[in-house]
Amino acid sequence: KDYKVITSENDIVLDAFLGSGTTCAVAHKLGRQWIGLENGNQLDDICVPRLETVINGQDNNQVSQNNNWNGGGGFTYYSIEELLE
Repeated sequence: KDYKVITSENDIVLDAFLGSGTTCAVAHKLGRQWIGLENGNQLDDICVPRLETVINGQDNNQVSQNNNWNGGGGFTYYSIEELLE
């Protein structure tokens, strides 16, 4: 599949149900900005570690291979509790 036809480079992708972080991982590899929302323990347990492997170039799947992804970039995440303080 050619996911590049759905969004363009530098678009912002919103994933309101982050789950395991796949949408944001692919968006990152395709040069998109992204926002992911999650309200469970999987944010720290699954999503952040997954996205760290993307940044470090260790998430070597078909999307990585098709786009010559070797890592790079970064992300910041916040919890609602931190924002309300």
